[in-house]
Amino acid sequence: MTVIPEGAAALSRYPAAKVIVTCEKCGLRAKYDKAEMLAAGGDRALTLLLDEIARRHGCQRVDAKPFDVKNICGATYANIGAGCV
Repeated sequence: MTVIPEGAAALSRYPAAKVIVTCEKCGLRAKYDKAEMLAAGGDRALTLLLDEIARRHGCQRVDAKPFDVKNICGATYANIGAGCV
């Protein structure tokens, strides 16, 4: 069972059937089926999942030093707006 930090948005509450992740900095564009992700890895915090997806696509910026604003990862969920989950 995956522990989701209190107050974190969870994959199970993602408001679309497809999870789309993009990054303008590196050109990442990935699309996943939400139900398949839940079946494969269980429910997860969206912030941690975003980092995991970026890492799997080779992003070196995910682990940049805190406050290194020029080098932070730019991955975002493309098909949801702020406050939707």
